[in-house]
Amino acid sequence: TLDFSFDSGVGTGGNVFALALQHNGQIVLGGRFVQYAGINRTFIARVFSNGSLDPGYNPIPDDWVQSLAVEPDDRILVGGFFTMINGVGRSRIARLNTNGSVDTTFDPGLGFLGSLTNDATQVRSIALQQFGRVLAGGIFTSYDNSLRDNIVRIFEGSASFQNLSARARVFTGEQILI
Repeated sequence: TLDFSFDSGVGTGGNVFALALQHNGQIVLGGRFVQYAGINRTFIARVFSNGSLDPGYNPIPDDWVQSLAVEPDDRILVGGFFTMINGVGRSRIARLNTNGSVDTTFDPGLGFLGSLTNDATQVRSIALQQFGRVLAGGIFTSYDNSLRDNIVRIFEGSASFQNLSARARVFTGEQILI
């Protein structure tokens, strides 16, 4: 049964690839869209539990958002095709503060590079582990200039990574099992 208490108005006018629920009940959407409920929002938006847009949250990535993960403190890890958010260079992965600004303490260095065609390089899945570890999967051959095929584990706040690599494509909606 449709829940009529959630009203997205005219929706996004584009694809939603990722949803994440924050601890306060707000919902973050990521995808390939340029508006939410008729209001400009580029590739990412946050809405209240009733579906109305949070007007104070407006990060601006320069390309699609494919994956989202909410951390225990409600900061949001974002993955996708983008190379910048809010004018800050972030190659395919970034962390946003609760107000939508880029968290500069999470620095992915050179980020993700090098699919068969660089245009296809993307982070499609993000999973959180204990002790500040983040798993990222997608279509890439390196992370911060170190060879890693399609899956990597990194530590938050630095461009370091653990020695974890696999030669399989990880697509949105699939789980990373470690």
